[in-house]
Amino acid sequence: MSAAPMAQFRDESTLHPSEGARFLLERVFQSEDQSQAHYRAVIFTPEIRVEYRARMSIDGQVQLEESAPLSDDEATAVAPWQKTLVTLGRLLARSAAKKRADALPPWPARMLRWRGPGRG
Repeated sequence: MSAAPMAQFRDESTLHPSEGARFLLERVFQSEDQSQAHYRAVIFTPEIRVEYRARMSIDGQVQLEESAPLSDDEATAVAPWQKTLVTLGRLLARSAAKKRADALPPWPARMLRWRGPGRG
């Protein structure tokens, strides 16, 4: 069962936080056996927006691929947040395994999280 493309947020400029980073994951594909999913993943900081393709598997594996090459400044600014994005992906994949075991839809259509001062 593959998922149809999801409608994106109408105005993503509103997702830039005043501090920290916001993480958006939108599912674009799910394998028929529900063991894998691909997401459009975006990191929003106050200054930049960086988009990735995230491939996740039910065993907790996460692979990120930049949608477009990053400038040196962008790469430096987003480096610490990439680790957070991978961690969020691993948590999502691990919860997918539990949901699938409980006969629930494992991969959410969309996930939006914020991390900043006091939120790790």
